[in-house]
Amino acid sequence: MSQNEIVKALELEVGTPLGLLNESHLIDILRDSIFPDLKKSVDFARWDCTFNRGEISIELKCRRKHYSELRLEETKYRQQVQFSRHFYCCSTPSGIFIWDLDEIDPHFEMKPNQLTSELKGKSKEIVLKSCVDLPIRPKNDITKIILEKLTGIKILPPVKTQPIF
Repeated sequence: MSQNEIVKALELEVGTPLGLLNESHLIDILRDSIFPDLKKSVDFARWDCTFNRGEISIELKCRRKHYSELRLEETKYRQQVQFSRHFYCCSTPSGIFIWDLDEIDPHFEMKPNQLTSELKGKSKEIVLKSCVDLPIRPKNDITKIILEKLTGIKILPPVKTQPIF
């Protein structure tokens, strides 16, 4: 299956386009597939969810648009370091991606960001925030893994056909 076919199949399986997911729905998808003991954090916590008896945290973002790099704010990164392990998981219309924050060496820079992007009727004012842009690499893409876990079906890579003549 191609990446687009995997995304479409996952959207059918979960009943929502990936570009329209919210954090609560993303938590449900992650819990139902690869993190069975995932727990949503209490409202206004500094991280979105935890697993492994609260020892591991995940910061979640749901994007309505796909980017080749996904932005993580320094304040969100620093809030995760109190855990023994911490991850950043982001959904976009093109898939679901995860980074083990222990494996990156972030170089934060001041970058323009919308003050708010998801709250309807709120200001779209641009502010400078200290951020790092995380490139999406194949190892970060967990879309196929989630689909396989939810359906119980092993997805094979696309077959390259050779011309007969």
